[in-house]
This record gives sequence, C-alpha cells and structure tokens, in this order.
Amino acid sequence: MCSRSRTDRPFLHALRWALAGLRAGWSREPHFRWHVVLALWALSVAALASPSALEWGVLVASCIAVLVVQLLNMVTELTLDVVVSEYHPLVRSAKDAAAGAVLLTVSASVLVFALILGPSLVQMWTELRRIWLHRPAALWFWAATVLLISWISLAPPSKSGG
Repeated sequence: MCSRSRTDRPFLHALRWALAGLRAGWSREPHFRWHVVLALWALSVAALASPSALEWGVLVASCIAVLVVQLLNMVTELTLDVVVSEYHPLVRSAKDAAAGAVLLTVSASVLVFALILGPSLVQMWTELRRIWLHRPAALWFWAATVLLISWISLAPPSKSGG
C-alpha cells in the first residue's frame, strides 16, 4: 500500500511527486527522451513560421499529448512487468495497445503540424536555401548546435545516481 494519503498532501508535495514521475520517464524511457527532443525541434521549426497564439496552443498541446501518452505507455509496461512474471498473450496485447496509442498520438501530432505549418513550409524552405547560398556558416552552426543538444539529451542517463 502506498503511504501517500490523498487528503493530507499539500500541493508542493504532489508537485514534487509529479516532477519525480517526469524524471523517471526521462531516465527510464528512451522513447520519452526522443519525443521531448523531437517536440523541441518541431516547435523551433514552428517558431520560424510565426504561428498565431491559437496555433501555438494547438501545436504545444499536440506535443504534450504525445509525451503524456508515452508516459502512460511506460506505466502500462512497468506495471504489467511487475504484476505478471511470465509471458501471457493478454499482457502482450495490452503492451501492444499502449504502444499503438503512442503511434496514433504521434500521427495526430504530425498531422496537426502539417496542417498548421504546411503553407509556411515552402516559404521556409526557400528562406533556408537563401541562407545556405549567402551564409552557409550560420546554417552549419545551427545544425551543429541542434545535433550537440540532441546528442547530450538522448545519451543514456548515468547509472551512478541510483
């Protein structure tokens, strides 16, 4: 039984536990890290398109939805691994369904980005070509920075922290 009572926990304690859950997702689930980095990339590309406030809200919400469903997938897998020690086809089906939910959410998010940013993508591509022709060092610097941040973010967490 969990020692945390729902009636006597202050907000800050609940917030601490929620942040611990996000840290667990980051440290235990490589796909969660991938989705975080891809969301940051997608939102940085969206910033170049200057979406409206409503469009920003929809884009950010679609990224958050992917992260939420990925965390729920992790919870499903971890719970089933603890509860069921041997292979069972229903456990496999439950895990596959959770992974399918992630796939559907990612697909919906890609569709949202395409619908909102689609008209601006051609314009952005033209601008990137212009920058490449006139200031290639700026694009190389941006690409190197994105790759370095991604490499650092996606590196497996160290095991020394416990």
